[in-house]
Amino acid sequence: MMPRIAWRLSPQLYAWRLRGESYLVRGCDDAAAAGYTGVEVDLSALAAHGALLGDRLRERSLSLAAAFVSLRDDASSTAFDDVASRVVAARALGCRVLNVALHPARGAPCINERAAALVLTSIAQRIGDVRVCWHPHEAEFRGNPTPLHEVLDASADAVAICLDVGWALRAAVDVPLLVARLGRRLGSLHVRDARDGRWVQAVGEGDLPLARIVRALDDAAFAGWLSVELWFERTTNVSRDLAANATRSRLALQRALTGSPAPQEEAACPSTRA
Repeated sequence: MMPRIAWRLSPQLYAWRLRGESYLVRGCDDAAAAGYTGVEVDLSALAAHGALLGDRLRERSLSLAAAFVSLRDDASSTAFDDVASRVVAARALGCRVLNVALHPARGAPCINERAAALVLTSIAQRIGDVRVCWHPHEAEFRGNPTPLHEVLDASADAVAICLDVGWALRAAVDVPLLVARLGRRLGSLHVRDARDGRWVQAVGEGDLPLARIVRALDDAAFAGWLSVELWFERTTNVSRDLAANATRSRLALQRALTGSPAPQEEAACPSTRA
């Protein structure tokens, strides 16, 4: 049976930020050339370059899959209002997902679960029809109970999870089982791959059980975005440019999504090495 998952694939343009002011244009061009249907960008980019991004999305027939923002778990009401005001530009471009990464308050060793839940709930209350998805990192997947579940339990139902399967993999989590447990609280996915705990260049080249994850997503009737994250460490052996790795990642996901042989890999437009 063919998966029910919508064909909604997007790369995150974070790595392209290192390319200077033209990163939005280059990232959109690379995404379109690599066969994606959308892109995910940092929320701050919309404040400075919203019009430019909107033009490029239309020219390349791309959707704004999601916006991303990082906050501390002791963020103030002023910060919530600032996020809400910047989401206006994302909403105008058709974005309906805000992925939120939370970091500990300055000097704290880890996030405070109740404070984190308050931040997420407060933002969700302010931005209405744009879904707030919390993006946990490796530490939030460890423990019993995990901070992941404690934050979710304390958050409003409007708060979902942006599941970064790469961080979950590095925390030795059974990702397909977690997908099943999250159910309707799963709002979006960040997809990156690792081998032996180290990031690899492209999705499909590491230990990520893509086929099992897709089956779990299908069983959960997931219809959100899968956003490929290309962001490396010093230990990552980088031999290809971002466009080539975006293409390889898309092809790996296509194989997992459809069960079909990989199509001939098309040439991606040039991009600077990560």
